Amino acid sequence: MSSAAHNVIIENRKRISMSGVTDVGSFDEETLNIVSADGSITVKGENLQVTKLSLESGELCAEGEIN
Repeated sequence: MSSAAHNVIIENRKRISMSGVTDVGSFDEETLNIVSADGSITVKGENLQVTKLSLESGELCAEGEIN
């Protein structure tokens, strides 16, 4: 595994912010499949919407009901 820095912040189960994102495998209103330098992360919820995605800076933000 890589030692690249990354963070995951979940605010009140309504918003998620991540750094260190290298790719988004897939996403819909119920699931986000995110790839970081250290592996895959799956976020499940309802009405999920990606509000920011920059693979250049490795940032992702999404909103919705996070389970």
